Amino acid sequence: EAQAGSGSRVLEMVSLALEAETRAMRDEPPPLLLGLYLDIIGGAAVSILDNLDRAVNWAQGEGRLRSLCSLVIELMNMFRKFLTLVAAASALSAATAATAQSEPRWFVHIGGGVVTVDERADIEAGGAPVPGADVSIDLVNTVVVEIGRHITDNVAVAFAGGLPPKFEVQSAGTLSALGRDGDILGGPAAVMVQYHLTHLERVQPYAGVGVAMLYVFDTTDGAVTQVEVDNAIGPLVQVGAVYRVGRRWGAFADYKKSWITTEARGFLGPAPIRADVRLDPAVFSIGLNRRF
Repeated sequence: EAQAGSGSRVLEMVSLALEAETRAMRDEPPPLLLGLYLDIIGGAAVSILDNLDRAVNWAQGEGRLRSLCSLVIELMNMFRKFLTLVAAASALSAATAATAQSEPRWFVHIGGGVVTVDERADIEAGGAPVPGADVSIDLVNTVVVEIGRHITDNVAVAFAGGLPPKFEVQSAGTLSALGRDGDILGGPAAVMVQYHLTHLERVQPYAGVGVAMLYVFDTTDGAVTQVEVDNAIGPLVQVGAVYRVGRRWGAFADYKKSWITTEARGFLGPAPIRADVRLDPAVFSIGLNRRF
């Protein structure tokens, strides 16, 4: 009778558990309460599993209730798997909540930029140097974008680019009478490693070093025809600051300086012309900062 009573209690426990599970699946909690729901269920899962283990051991040891216990054991195992999943979900929920409270790792800068070049050219025409010949390139305005991720609270890696500006190249020096040599559609992109002073409350300065690349998308002829300009790379330094107006939003000001030399080719009339052009672009930009 005691054994039958114990078996009855096991069946009652399983029945109640399955009824609770079915009711919970039918009346799914709202998403906002899901984390609390998982925490409550997950916290009780360990003690429930211990009790289920004892019940399973008892049922397996009974000879007279073998057929009935086989069904009960199967149901217990199914419910045990369910509770294990709930406990895992509870742990994941807690970990996600903890991560949500930490500082966002990714950031994006988007704004307006001014690109200037410190140009200088050594020009050859027909294979001979042209004394006193040079080029002049005016500043241009563009849209700049920078996206990065913090590896630690202070160290980040970032990529910078933007809308490619069009540079108008003018002849200068002894060739200034030629006027416009042509146009270059392209601009610098960069990869940087940065150090941020994130312990400061509002204004957070940063500095970076990296590699800049001049990527040429297209060229347009002027006095020089069949213009070709090579892509090029060079070192880069960066300084800037973010003014935070909230946990995720802020404003930024940034200055990048790179040292890049490229080669340009074309024809001046029938004569082939070649130039080693030092550009050394600098980009000053301001805009919005968003962290996520």
